[in-house]
Amino acid sequence: MTIEKSDNNAVKPTMCVGWEEIEPGTWYRKLDCMERLLHFCEHIDPNLTQWTITVGLKLPKTFQYSVEEIQTAWISLRLDYPTIACTIENERGMQYQILTRDELVRWAEKTVHIHISGESGREMAISATIPESSTLHFFPEHRELAIHIRHELADGVGSLLLANKLLQNLRMKSRSDTIGQEIARLPVPTIDLLNDKSSMSPEIIERADHIVGLYCDTNAIALQTRQQKDTQRVIPTLPQGRVEHQFSESESQAILDACRAKKITVTTAIWAAQAKAALEHSGETAGSLISFLPINIRSEIKSCPSNNVETKDPPVNNTIIFALSNLPVIENDDFVDWAKKANRDLHSWRFGENNICLFELACKALEERMAADIAAEIIHPARFFLTNVGISENYIEEPVEDVWLNLMVSTPESSALIVLTTHRKLRFTACYNRAFFHDDQVKDYIAMVVRNLKNGLGLIVSDDKIEASMRAEQGGVMEWI
Repeated sequence: MTIEKSDNNAVKPTMCVGWEEIEPGTWYRKLDCMERLLHFCEHIDPNLTQWTITVGLKLPKTFQYSVEEIQTAWISLRLDYPTIACTIENERGMQYQILTRDELVRWAEKTVHIHISGESGREMAISATIPESSTLHFFPEHRELAIHIRHELADGVGSLLLANKLLQNLRMKSRSDTIGQEIARLPVPTIDLLNDKSSMSPEIIERADHIVGLYCDTNAIALQTRQQKDTQRVIPTLPQGRVEHQFSESESQAILDACRAKKITVTTAIWAAQAKAALEHSGETAGSLISFLPINIRSEIKSCPSNNVETKDPPVNNTIIFALSNLPVIENDDFVDWAKKANRDLHSWRFGENNICLFELACKALEERMAADIAAEIIHPARFFLTNVGISENYIEEPVEDVWLNLMVSTPESSALIVLTTHRKLRFTACYNRAFFHDDQVKDYIAMVVRNLKNGLGLIVSDDKIEASMRAEQGGVMEWI
């Protein structure tokens, strides 16, 4: 790869939406409400850590690249998507530093990690040190590559797009990159870009406050967790846990066919199964389910400046809004009816009038409410939020044998149930902090979700084998289908 130095003045300021050069070679912008909320989660407890995403790739047997080639492809990815090298500054902003050619080489040497101890990518993902921005991990024995990135900088779909671009860079090898021109591809503040400030009104502000009030219902359904005395003892070690359930190809197709026949989406079917499982896990017969589901809004910025203006590559930063929801659940609720009700709730967030403005106001109100509740030592219900990232092949076009995702989480109310379909197989991944949950509690919960999904869709329920990989150490999004 040839790297050339350019004159930064050649880059038009309009290509760096929201960014300003605060000193030669250093660019800065404020976090938008989505990024700020994700960063705020780091400060819920001084012992807790930032959310981070890991995307892992099982490489084909024909994969033969040297460490130097991987580092070179990583540098190219930075110039394609400078998002991966942005840092969070002063708690409220994002910063990017243009490096010289030699500095880029040193940056790659520092951020590319080669694992030769036999550790797998999944094991690394639940034990890795939180990166300043992002890191790339190569596991020669397992033929795995994994990108580990802070959640303020990317969402789940974005991590898949980064992985695909990295593989493309490895395959292309010969290319020319110009230092300095990457600032035209700095991540735009998506919510600020899409939000029509003129639509703000007292009614929307009141509605946002009402939504947040419902979302912060402390009497909502709560999953069983460790006892409080056990939690206080183990929090400082920040152990992460991970439980996977892999459906077979035939099971996955049966689930899809059943959803189509019942005129519900896969996402809302899983959400309905999750609602029944949460109720069962809590030991209650009725209650309210608190959820926030990421919704991919990349389609809405096609007519706006993207964060990769030159190549028109889709943005990888947080191009999502959350559907903040509080829905009643009763033990004998009809599965399909509940899924359709959930779908209407999702639809109102995805296509509702002034949805971006409402979301920004809700983010601000939620941050204020969380801060007040933390100060008052108010405990919120433990839950797993659902994020369906969709089909990996929609984003990763390069050949791989497998794709997996992980999310490092902090608190019991921010545990994640990640849904990903890859190679025509549906997979559930529960990501949680073992300071709050016993492993068996999460295994039981995932088994309940699987069983309720199959029962609700009228499929034959067999004994479900759930495999977990767990390791103690430190500790989105998405596709709406």
